[in-house]
Amino acid sequence: SFVYPRAYCYHLWYMYMLILLYALTPLIICIKKGGKTYLDYILVIWIIFNVIYPFLNFLYPRFWLKDWENIKVLGGYLGYYIMGYRLHRFKKVPNWLLIMMFCAGWMGTVILNIGYISYVGAYNEYFMSFFSPGIVLMAVSIFLLMKNLLEGRKNIAIISKLSRLSMGIYFVHYMVRDGVQFFLKRGYISEWAYLAIAPLMTIIISTVIIKLLSQNKILGFIFAGIPVNRTSEIRR
Repeated sequence: SFVYPRAYCYHLWYMYMLILLYALTPLIICIKKGGKTYLDYILVIWIIFNVIYPFLNFLYPRFWLKDWENIKVLGGYLGYYIMGYRLHRFKKVPNWLLIMMFCAGWMGTVILNIGYISYVGAYNEYFMSFFSPGIVLMAVSIFLLMKNLLEGRKNIAIISKLSRLSMGIYFVHYMVRDGVQFFLKRGYISEWAYLAIAPLMTIIISTVIIKLLSQNKILGFIFAGIPVNRTSEIRR
């Protein structure tokens, strides 16, 4: 870490991306006023150019458009931002279906990873990227599941507590992930087991760490951004 300044701050690119998204919010509001048809059209374009096409190109490299970068539209995270608003307006989707969607995305990601490693003999980060089909499916299902859990203000106390810890979890998860990778790989577990449990272990350990730190007001503020004054916290 002394030689390469990466340390554990690489994932903080997300904070800069948030600034841009907030700057574009007035434009999103203007689009929203056009109705859900316009939003759906934008999301279809986003899915085609940022999810489906890259996936097809990865599986079949000859499936490539000339000057791809020049026609890439609605780059990445803006599409997630718009999708969040659109999903918020969705009618309730059954929880069992959302859980099945999440499991399908998770297992699909694991199977594609293992299949690629078996065929090529090397690991590729594409299947774990933010725009791979499995990750998009998991993101959508989790968002809608949280929406269901908060319906009628049910479970709001639990979700509120997790929300308070979320920034801290994000801050430390990169370091925790490296630790989980180190110990799991030394245990010589199978690739299937590693890809299935490593993300879950990272989230759980990160949550426990931030939960413990948050017991102290000063450490909670430094590591998780939790205000020292908790008068704004949602009460039961």
